[in-house]
Amino acid sequence: MAAKSRKVIITCAVTGSIHTPSMSPYLPVTPQQMLAVLHTYLALLPDHPQQAWTLLTPAEQARSGGFGKYQQTWQAVAQVQLDGAVPHGGNAVLARIKLSTNQGSTTDDFYNVQFVSQNGSVLITDFSIAGHAGRHG
Repeated sequence: MAAKSRKVIITCAVTGSIHTPSMSPYLPVTPQQMLAVLHTYLALLPDHPQQAWTLLTPAEQARSGGFGKYQQTWQAVAQVQLDGAVPHGGNAVLARIKLSTNQGSTTDDFYNVQFVSQNGSVLITDFSIAGHAGRHG
């Protein structure tokens, strides 16, 4: 005896819209967005710390010690050079950055830079040294 077939009807009521980065900080940031923000951020330093400051989340601003300390740090820097950056896990970039100080010394370090989408903008949520490539001076 043949089995009876059961017909099933599936319905769906669409009640929302697609998610955009401004709706949730948990959506991924594209590598292109991260690299664009990193390039913009480093291009503003050391000469325009006030503008660079706006590309940091409030949490990262607090970790830097507030704007006065942040500005004081960047006043000691003569030049910033990005020597490469690659996506590194979710919402992060590993970047090699060289800093030259006003006293003539240089640092050559790898930085882990993490990003988040907030209110429609991609911001830096963590900027920390991941390792040393070399030091001179």
